[in-house]
Amino acid sequence: MTDEERRERQRAYQRRYRAHQAGNHELCDPKRRCEVVERAEIAEAEEAGELAHGARGQALWDEWAEQVAGNVLAGIYLEEACRALDRIDLLRRNGEPAAMTEARHQATAMKSMLAEVRKELGIPLPKPSAKPAGEEQASAVPAEPSEGGAEVVDMASGIAARRAKASAG
Repeated sequence: MTDEERRERQRAYQRRYRAHQAGNHELCDPKRRCEVVERAEIAEAEEAGELAHGARGQALWDEWAEQVAGNVLAGIYLEEACRALDRIDLLRRNGEPAAMTEARHQATAMKSMLAEVRKELGIPLPKPSAKPAGEEQASAVPAEPSEGGAEVVDMASGIAARRAKASAG
């Protein structure tokens, strides 16, 4: 690339940047959608009363829509979960650390909303497996090595055993 080509490329970038900053998004690169344009499109669709779901939000809606048809509250939670999923996609495209943090918060909110949908529909939530009340934790002593030589150790028990040994001796 020659010096003249570099200068012209820089001038074109500056024109796009200045136009973007001034609120004119006609010059924004169509391959890398401007988040201002996307937010405006989503806001317009929401004001018009249309669901403005992106591809993944629409897929989530399509998967659950029949099940929530008669339940207004579940429908509201599902709609908000779809919007949260679309926000996550928008934020991840941004790629900045603050946007990624917000995307994680949106993912947590979406997970909660989907849990509420399941609750409203009477679909049981999976419960984490817990040990029955009478069982003791695994021994702090490593298990016998298997054929591959790997040992399985319960880390919590191992730490507790080391602490007890240190305080005793």
